[in-house]
Amino acid sequence: SQTIFANRVQWAGTYLFKAGLISKPSRGVFLITEEGKKVLEENPPIIDVDYLLKYDSFKEFQSPTTEKAITENTSETPNDTFEDAFKKINRVRFYIFD
Repeated sequence: SQTIFANRVQWAGTYLFKAGLISKPSRGVFLITEEGKKVLEENPPIIDVDYLLKYDSFKEFQSPTTEKAITENTSETPNDTFEDAFKKINRVRFYIFD
């Protein structure tokens, strides 16, 4: 039930936050960070996904299965992975409303 415009604004805020260009101290409040101020001083012609990819935090947000995450899990056996997934699934609560 969200308008396309509101959806795009929300995603833009998420992307800027993940890149570290703004902070969100509370709901509906956005503050520009020091890094965000540097970007404004640069005055880039456009701030898009390609531009934001120069920030490691944004890269990690775009592809959460980074090499770091893969190497951290190398000590897990397939059974460990299965058991962790099973536990996560069982933590989810499903509600049916009449």
